[in-house]
Amino acid sequence: MFTNTNGCDSLVTLYLTVNKSNNGQSSVTACDSYIWNGQLIYSSGSYNQTFTNMSGCDSLHSLIVTILTGNVDTVNFDICSGDSVTILNNVYYQSGTFYDTISSQNGCDSVVVSNINVNNIITSQISGPSFGVEFEIDSFVVFNNLGSSYNWGVDLGVMLQGQGTNQIEIEWTTDGLATVWVIETDINGCISDTAFLALEINRVSGINDLIIQDLLIYPNPTQGLITISFNSTRKNDYKIRIIGMLGESVFEDELTKFSGDYKHEVDLSKYSKAIYFLEIESDQGVISKKITLQ
Repeated sequence: MFTNTNGCDSLVTLYLTVNKSNNGQSSVTACDSYIWNGQLIYSSGSYNQTFTNMSGCDSLHSLIVTILTGNVDTVNFDICSGDSVTILNNVYYQSGTFYDTISSQNGCDSVVVSNINVNNIITSQISGPSFGVEFEIDSFVVFNNLGSSYNWGVDLGVMLQGQGTNQIEIEWTTDGLATVWVIETDINGCISDTAFLALEINRVSGINDLIIQDLLIYPNPTQGLITISFNSTRKNDYKIRIIGMLGESVFEDELTKFSGDYKHEVDLSKYSKAIYFLEIESDQGVISKKITLQ
């Protein structure tokens, strides 16, 4: 009840409506992260935000977030050339880093990181004489890779020493076309292709057939200077050469229709200390002798 400006009683009626705020709660599960009304959430927990409801009142909403994470697994592979690795149905043959995705038990993606290293092994090349003589001994060698082992084989001869190493000695047991071969297994267990070397083995009687007598190489072993001497009983053409283990020529001499005594000094002191071979070739065949340079 009020008194108006005229002094009269007045009645005012107030109709009041009270609007209520809303409080709510919800939960969500997500992988790695979750965006809630522009808010990027990385960690599990309870998060609150204030909203204006339809009545214009502030309302509080609580969100319980559970963040699940996938796994990142790193694996390393060392394989041999020609081998492969299968990761989640993907097959890899080359070196590199590869990423594969799989769903984990909680439904989130997991990543497998594969570091693959392909070990390439190159087939060795065998070095040694191209001719041999029955019952004589020859050496053969391949490049020595650190940690490698070498499995040698031979026909028409007997391996005297060196199996497992990069250098062997063979004594020829018969004449004919012989083959020397080797397989290398490197430090990673990778196996090379087989390397072959073919050579002709002459009969020991071939020395008489070659009409060479009193063949001498001295001093042998030597520290550099050697003398080669022999006697040719009748005229013949000869090619005289000294070659290294890798087949490189360090001395050559050619004789045309030669007979009589041959004597020649050769200085090997400027070459590496190693095994060398003297070869005397004619149309009758080849004589091969080993020279040791110390």
